Amino acid sequence: MNNLELLDNIANTADKTQWDDMVTGKAILNAEQQTTFLREFQIADPVLTMARMVYMQNPSRETSLFQINGRVSQAGYVNGNRDTTKNPLTAANLKFTGQEIVTTKIKAKAVLTDDELEENIERQTLQQTVLSEMGYKMGLDQAYWNLFGDSTITPTKDDLLCAGDGWIKSATNQIKSTGVDSTHGTVDMDNGVDSLFDAMKQALPPEFRTQQLVCFVPYEIEDAYRNFVIKRETQLGDSNLPNWNGLTYKGIPIIHSPTLDDSVAQGLDNTATCLLSSTSNLEYNIFKDITVEMDRDVEAEINKFIFKYKSKPSLQRKDGAVVAKISLKELAEIQENSKRKPVYVKTVPSKDNETSP
Repeated sequence: MNNLELLDNIANTADKTQWDDMVTGKAILNAEQQTTFLREFQIADPVLTMARMVYMQNPSRETSLFQINGRVSQAGYVNGNRDTTKNPLTAANLKFTGQEIVTTKIKAKAVLTDDELEENIERQTLQQTVLSEMGYKMGLDQAYWNLFGDSTITPTKDDLLCAGDGWIKSATNQIKSTGVDSTHGTVDMDNGVDSLFDAMKQALPPEFRTQQLVCFVPYEIEDAYRNFVIKRETQLGDSNLPNWNGLTYKGIPIIHSPTLDDSVAQGLDNTATCLLSSTSNLEYNIFKDITVEMDRDVEAEINKFIFKYKSKPSLQRKDGAVVAKISLKELAEIQENSKRKPVYVKTVPSKDNETSP
């Protein structure tokens, strides 16, 4: 069951409180209103729909992971001699790790005039319009923070990303192309877009390679790989020419994330980013209460809607994700070089068709 199906369950069992409860004394969204908001919130980018949304009952939580390193089984007899039982046994290497996830407050404001409220939309429509439109835009912002959050960024440079580290910053496995780092880069984009996917999977520890992985990429990478598939003279290539089928590489879905196209995010370090992980490893935590309060300025005839909630992106296992960085020049070139070129076949008249002078 995905996140949107879970939201349907919440809505179907919700107490149907109306808009008046939201804009007067009760600022907390009821389950139905919250479902409306989060539905639009999640469809803003596939990373929100596919990642694991953790709906928290408290503003913070602690996680504990239990890990066994290496092999644990061993022969019970010494050198196969049934008369000699192995003793002592080699103990398993156990490792306990955990992290404390503390959500932080995120706020947004929408402003409507009295004329807009009274003349253009009805009261019930207002509920759906404000919740849906703000939910969608705040979802885009959440995806932006989930991916590019960096606590070292100053608020004056980006007043959202500074709220905390996102998936890209938190991932242990980081690789670069030769266009980003000519000395230590491990990916040569001249070898094609498939070489990028191979390098990312190779950088993932073996224990994660059998999981249900997904690779989130910018549009140019997805388009370049689609062109790569189209060029193949196979039924798969032909089907991708007229249709917009889902792409996979060695069983791994290649998903375009619009947030990875964000020019501001790319401008932070002048690179484009791809992210490989299992969707269950990618988490974003939402504290249970989403609030909307209206502040009315009677003299100015302005109504301010203030949205507030608490959230925090996190990774279950930081070593279970791979981030690949390529230069913006390489990004443009690989898309251009992947385009299907027309093939011209020069025909030569056969001798049978030649006439004697």
